[in-house]
Amino acid sequence: MRHIYGTEPIPLPPVRWGMIWVDDEWQAPTPETALLALTTRYHHPFGTAPEAAAYALLRQAIEPRPEKELDAFADQLLQLLRGDNDAYRDRASLALSVAAITTLEPGNPGTPYAGAVDVFIRWYESFENRTDSMAVRALTHIARVGGMDYIRNVFEASEQPPPCYQPLYGGRVRPGETPPQPLPAEEWCPNVAVWCIAGAWLLEDENGPDPQLHSQLCARLRFDEDDTVTPAAFW
Repeated sequence: MRHIYGTEPIPLPPVRWGMIWVDDEWQAPTPETALLALTTRYHHPFGTAPEAAAYALLRQAIEPRPEKELDAFADQLLQLLRGDNDAYRDRASLALSVAAITTLEPGNPGTPYAGAVDVFIRWYESFENRTDSMAVRALTHIARVGGMDYIRNVFEASEQPPPCYQPLYGGRVRPGETPPQPLPAEEWCPNVAVWCIAGAWLLEDENGPDPQLHSQLCARLRFDEDDTVTPAAFW
């Protein structure tokens, strides 16, 4: 096989997923080259995803690496998660998520990187507002890489929100009448709470919230003012 831009053949064996083409030869990724591939327009001759080198490194899929080196590299990925570059954040989160997969597959060899859950936890705890959309995303990654014990701790430490109350709008409007204007969302269902967000992952857990109660408190349902149990109607 020859490179599309030249005439020199690219040696195929022993190419493995995550290797990087450097100085006219295939090399196993290092923290430096993996980070470079993740944060630049690195051109891989075979179109490999830019995060492939990062999770091949973390999973030690090509060669063993010192644990301290892997953890230091994961810290660099954490900085990308906390940064403001959406593409880098997506790549870093994907690399960590794939690196943590415990089910071995033909396309995902190596040893699962157990430190991924700690990185996502530190990302989550860096948010002052734990209901921020990015904080919710961080909590989602914690759940997906096996951090359910942490999710339970978050849920148990959170405060159950009050019942939602929302006037029922809708129906037919008579000629000459002005249809009522709905209240702002933050007023008619204010329960965007950590209890709701963490509890959503624990609905089938014996120590999680009651599913009906969670639906009543966290979904956008209407309740009569004195009714805290049965939803009156869907909004």
